[in-house]
Amino acid sequence: MPIALSAVKKGGGRKPLDKIDADIIEAVEEAYKHCLEVEDERIQAAFDSQDEAEEFLKDARSYAYQRPEGRVVVVGNTTTKGYARFRVETYVAPEEDDAAEEE
Repeated sequence: MPIALSAVKKGGGRKPLDKIDADIIEAVEEAYKHCLEVEDERIQAAFDSQDEAEEFLKDARSYAYQRPEGRVVVVGNTTTKGYARFRVETYVAPEEDDAAEEE
């Protein structure tokens, strides 16, 4: 059975690097260091609401994409109880498609 896919509007753009809170930057860096050392764990951060957790992940992803030391990836989600559960991983660029190179 095929998976039903629907197009949805794209969310807001990335927050500029100079507008991202220093605490979020520090949290991403600490999480990245931990995730490099321990591959089978995620990080959990508690917030007062799911909205705050989602805003944290959005800003964390903005920082990760623009990170001056090199791009990383924040992978995770939020819970209805206001937790953000995520990993920070090294970004791996997709390989070039051999078929596209031949054309």
